[in-house]
Amino acid sequence: MKLEVSDPFLLSECGSTRATAYQMTNKCVRVGDATFATWLDAVSGVRVRRFDHATGQWSDTVGLDEGCDNHANPALTATPEGRLRIAYGPHGYWGDPTVIAWNYGRFRIQETHDPGDIRTWLTVSAAGYAATYACLATDSKGRDHLTYRGGPMPSGCFYERRLPNGDWDLTTKLSVQRIPPGYTFVGANLVVGLGDVVYCGFHYFSSLNERSLGACVLRSDDGGESWTGVDGRPVKLPLEFDPAFAPPQAGDNVYLGSLAVDLEGNLVALTSDLGRTRGGAFLSVWRGGSWQATRLDGFMPDGWHIESGNVTVDAKGRILAVADAVPRKILEQEDTWGHPAKEVFLLRSEDGGRTFECVQASPTCPEAANWLPNISRTGPNHDLRSPLILYTQGQKGEGCRPDDRTRVYAVWVR
Repeated sequence: MKLEVSDPFLLSECGSTRATAYQMTNKCVRVGDATFATWLDAVSGVRVRRFDHATGQWSDTVGLDEGCDNHANPALTATPEGRLRIAYGPHGYWGDPTVIAWNYGRFRIQETHDPGDIRTWLTVSAAGYAATYACLATDSKGRDHLTYRGGPMPSGCFYERRLPNGDWDLTTKLSVQRIPPGYTFVGANLVVGLGDVVYCGFHYFSSLNERSLGACVLRSDDGGESWTGVDGRPVKLPLEFDPAFAPPQAGDNVYLGSLAVDLEGNLVALTSDLGRTRGGAFLSVWRGGSWQATRLDGFMPDGWHIESGNVTVDAKGRILAVADAVPRKILEQEDTWGHPAKEVFLLRSEDGGRTFECVQASPTCPEAANWLPNISRTGPNHDLRSPLILYTQGQKGEGCRPDDRTRVYAVWVR
């Protein structure tokens, strides 16, 4: 069957400059006959809309809250009962007691009062320590699993668990860079697979090194109580970068895009190189006790280079990766962050990640970037019959609270 996507639907004309960022975070969930999408309106407004598959109609936009800045990054998940749960904010703080931080450096977590009804939300908790970039997933037992960049500089990847009774009973620092205090970015991402196995991945960017040393992935078979490598090897936490725990990757500035789990319970990982060596983007599947990797760049249209992306597996077992890409001709000439030549592409594999088809998912807009794509992620309580892609169209803006407005689009995968 030919790979196709729908025409883009305009969700918002007043999006934030980071409306659909960041790639480690799930922003689309289908429960029953409805799909729900979240994004940021300018500058930091947490927004949600509902699509009714029976009528083919989108609801009006519901505003939940205003975050601190354009890094508020709402993360969406669903409970076994079909309620939506969302975590968002803050940015900054770094544990400095003189700073008055948004919600004291913790995420705010809300839940719908009734399954499928986005009109009424309840604040159920707060979590995190000097926390930014939430990734939230709920397992089949109703436990929440949360990862984020947190702690004092140099910040690492933190994992926390919340029981169905509301008790946050675990906090574990999973990664560390033993360097002087300074900026770090870990891209903390987790996914819950069959049997509630939890996988968590992260990379090791720091301003000291001006690059990421690479990405690592860990596994927990007991709901976050203990961690190993994906092959079961012991790990000493917090983990410094160690190639023994790394999925396939190449280049001098490797980022982890996201993780997914296929219908057989195999882990899927997407990595990409944002460095000058252009090591490429890899789609890797942990199958039969080893990584099986495919370089995605060879499946892109001629002249296009993948910058970053994220991955899912739909109800048919197809591996779907979304990526923002730039023309290769500009790579050595200009800063590609938010470059107006950026476009969103969808890659599909029907043979377990060995080969891919590719289609451009964003109609070209010469004046502004189409970027920051995000696709519905796998999870025990997620229905993947109709994956949805979100992306942002607009200027990259300057700083964390720019006045720029963007457009937010939704695209269905056929």
